[in-house]
Amino acid sequence: VGLNNHPYIQQCPTCRVEGAHDSLLTSQAKNGKVTERVGAPLLVMSATSWTPDEDFGILLKALQEWERREEGRGGRQHLVVVITGKGPMREEYEREVEQLQLRHVHILTAWVAAEDYPLLLGSAQLGVSLHTSSSGIDLPMKVVDMFGCRLPVCAIDFLALPELVQHNVNGLVFKTPLELASQLGQLFGNGEKGRKELERLREGINTRSWDEEWREKAWPVVRRARDSSPLQGWKIVAFALATVMVMFMVVAWLYL
Repeated sequence: VGLNNHPYIQQCPTCRVEGAHDSLLTSQAKNGKVTERVGAPLLVMSATSWTPDEDFGILLKALQEWERREEGRGGRQHLVVVITGKGPMREEYEREVEQLQLRHVHILTAWVAAEDYPLLLGSAQLGVSLHTSSSGIDLPMKVVDMFGCRLPVCAIDFLALPELVQHNVNGLVFKTPLELASQLGQLFGNGEKGRKELERLREGINTRSWDEEWREKAWPVVRRARDSSPLQGWKIVAFALATVMVMFMVVAWLYL
């Protein structure tokens, strides 16, 4: 996705790639084996449509506080924060990022190709979601994408979030910039303890298939409705099947 040559990356002392076959995060030995690059920065991912539903000022304040604390610890760790997406408020936040002049945090905004997006998520250590939902009931699909790549998430709290993110199980939930900064310190500032915590959250991610979720949760509801009133029940079954077909058609139209 071109991160190695990004101007912000060039300003990061631990981000500079020297080997011809090295990347921002990995090194390739002569025998072809790829390993994590010694001294590589930590990669944090977020995605947005840059609308008022997501206050990225919260993330920027949290990163400023994390940097202040990191400098207090000696300033050895660097974060690369990639924010993907397009939207009306993107340029406004890009101007704000330029004014921050952070030394240990390198923030990139980018539009990532569909085939690169899951690779980038799979390479990251942590995802951040700032989706709050104007209705309070719709779930952030970006978190679904992150969980699909087994990426733990720090997510801002709102009404429906527990349906997707369980605090201290598959991610961490925050309400303020200071809480998010503390969570970044908990996961990134504690050496081996932080790495084990990230791995524990990764293991808590539910990677069950759509079919498994349907059989366990949706089908029993449809079956009870069918059995209670045969005619009405079969109408519900037909509606459910039609809904599934429409969903598959929409996905095919978007991605195929």
